[in-house]
Amino acid sequence: TSALDGQTNLPVNTIFEQTDDTPTYFFKQSDNSWAWSPPASTYTPDMTSNIGWADTVSDRIDNNNTTDKIDFDVHRTDTNQALSYDLGTALSNTAWTLRYKMTVSTITDPSGTNNENTMYMGMRSVSASSNAGTSSDFIGWHSKVWSGGKEFHYMTTDGSTLIVEGTTLSITPTTTTYYITLSRKTATTWSIRISTSSSYTGGTFVDDISCASGTQGLQYLWIGNRGVSGGSNARFIGTIEDIQIWDGVLSH
Repeated sequence: TSALDGQTNLPVNTIFEQTDDTPTYFFKQSDNSWAWSPPASTYTPDMTSNIGWADTVSDRIDNNNTTDKIDFDVHRTDTNQALSYDLGTALSNTAWTLRYKMTVSTITDPSGTNNENTMYMGMRSVSASSNAGTSSDFIGWHSKVWSGGKEFHYMTTDGSTLIVEGTTLSITPTTTTYYITLSRKTATTWSIRISTSSSYTGGTFVDDISCASGTQGLQYLWIGNRGVSGGSNARFIGTIEDIQIWDGVLSH
């Protein structure tokens, strides 16, 4: 039986590939680029419920059941400010995709010294009860607001803390809406895309990022601050919504 059987309303010029009996579709856009049309997501965290969610300081990072969004207002402080969602089981060690919409509403530059503001987001092997300084496995990114400017960095850890610089992306955080995609491609590679297009295409894309094959046990969607002492006037504020996670499925 064809993988296309039963599919309707596919765009013109659609192609598909099938891996492990999971069809994935691509359709050509007006600019002749190909967009990914994924199958139903494996995990779509329920934003209207607290089931599966854990937070440490709800005034700073919280699953807002009223708006169905994650609210974040990250500060530099020695208090662990974190939110996590437990998938119940770890993602595949070779193939998964996470994507979501993030709107940044406020970025406040730091004043004085020792006032860098950092927020991490990605898939992690530990929950919100563990701060950024806890050794763990992680694939994701962090924002950085400091005296030298505003930056996005991508990063991965294999049994170490999140307090590393990672690699600076060629995109400067600003007050806008981003559509972010993270994909584990193989045991040792992954990719990140940060776009302003609701089709999750274009934007800044880095492919075949290296990671250790031992980066495993990624069971928790994790968002948190750096958790070190210092000033707290630098701010990174906004919301996250439309979170979808595909286990065993790659985006392109």
